[in-house]
Amino acid sequence: MKSSIIQRLRRLEERIQDRLVILAVIDGVEKKCSVDELAQSKDAEFVRVLSGNKVDDVDIMVSWLDTLAE
Repeated sequence: MKSSIIQRLRRLEERIQDRLVILAVIDGVEKKCSVDELAQSKDAEFVRVLSGNKVDDVDIMVSWLDTLAE
């Protein structure tokens, strides 16, 4: 499951210029991190995108950005 979240977050990260900041639990501590930090940590648990979106909203955002690019 973690790999699918990473893939979805990377798609969003590719479409925005600013660093995508997410909230995750790493080593038992809740902290802000990048997609790379989340991917590199073996025990990280994704919490949410800090903009307040649920992980399911990431796909909606990516789809919306894809329509703008057309």
